[in-house]
Amino acid sequence: MKLDPSILARIQFAFTVSFHIIFPTMSIGLASFLAVVEFLWLKTKKPVYLQMFRQQCLPSCSASLVSIWSRSNQASARSGLHMEPLSLAS
Repeated sequence: MKLDPSILARIQFAFTVSFHIIFPTMSIGLASFLAVVEFLWLKTKKPVYLQMFRQQCLPSCSASLVSIWSRSNQASARSGLHMEPLSLAS
């Protein structure tokens, strides 16, 4: 099989589209799950729901904060400003 530019472009497009479908779907599903679990905890006050929420929320929230912080640092580096990292201590 000859790999000409059109075939390589199609492979790259397929790879990009697959990630753009998978990750937003997972994010929306996780956000919905966390909303339901937090609602159940607020309604029943059972500690298992709070434990589930914290166990799932910490990795996803910290990854989001790191992503936001790195993007803001890139933008501030271009403008000459500097931001310190946020403290995640609880």
